[in-house]
Amino acid sequence: MSSISVCATVKNEADSVEELISDLKNQTRLPDEVVVVDGGSTDGTDGRLAAGLEGWTSFKLIHFPGSNISQGRNRAVAASSGDIVALLDAGLRLKPEWLESLARVLESRASADVVFGYVLSRPASFFGTVLGAVTIRDESEIDPDEYPPSAGSLAFRREFQEECIFPEWLDFGEDMYLDLKWRAEGRRLVHTSGADVGFRPRRNLRAFFRQYFNYAKGDGRAGMWWSRHLIRYCSYAMGVWLCVLAPGRPVVLVLLAVGGLAYLRGPYRRLAKLIPRMSPQAALAAVALVPAIRAVGDVAKMLGHAARCRGVFLGQFTV
Repeated sequence: MSSISVCATVKNEADSVEELISDLKNQTRLPDEVVVVDGGSTDGTDGRLAAGLEGWTSFKLIHFPGSNISQGRNRAVAASSGDIVALLDAGLRLKPEWLESLARVLESRASADVVFGYVLSRPASFFGTVLGAVTIRDESEIDPDEYPPSAGSLAFRREFQEECIFPEWLDFGEDMYLDLKWRAEGRRLVHTSGADVGFRPRRNLRAFFRQYFNYAKGDGRAGMWWSRHLIRYCSYAMGVWLCVLAPGRPVVLVLLAVGGLAYLRGPYRRLAKLIPRMSPQAALAAVALVPAIRAVGDVAKMLGHAARCRGVFLGQFTV
């Protein structure tokens, strides 16, 4: 049986670290080693990890203040020794069979280079429920052959380590960068549902804006998804133009309405599954919140992608 190292990088995760410790201890297959890099926590995250994991398994806590996520992950993997390396992020909820599912595929399928689980919405608030419906696809909507695995739930064999070095020059979108590289090289990425993890969407619009701004800024710096961002710029420019034309032109209003509903079809379809559990007032608020969330996310992406160029005013934009 292969030995397994679980590797993670954390920074100021005091709110979620107890859940992480509990989820690891409740695994049906326990790791032989846990390696965590702390990027400079100031809220006691490192102390809680040490208190919860010391003596339970071979545990290494590496302090690396000022490191970004890529640097932390690379340092954790380099310091690990297991035959199989599993990556996770604090803040995600793991099924008891998470580690066993990842290891089983790698041990039984020699053709698999990377094994991963989906990141699915597991909200803890009303706003998080609506945000999850807008931004995170349901499992039934996902094509595993097109899905970009998150480094919050994936595993690979030790011999694949050199192919899993995260770009340390990229602060955001580092796992997407590797996903695209792996797909282009024809690597075999295999999904296993037992490794699907629960993600708690951001708590408010400000945090959501910051998240999407940073993601898009990473896209711009790495040259990823240019066509998607160009389509978004053009679509909003067309929408503004139609709004200018709309007064006194019912046909233009109809076009705007149809286009908007088509754009929001996916989020409303996901939300429809959740509305039966809401009060009438909450359901109405959720329906009204969907277009606001979509607009905030799109604006964040457009500003973030534009901020890729240093020396431009937007490049100095902070959130």
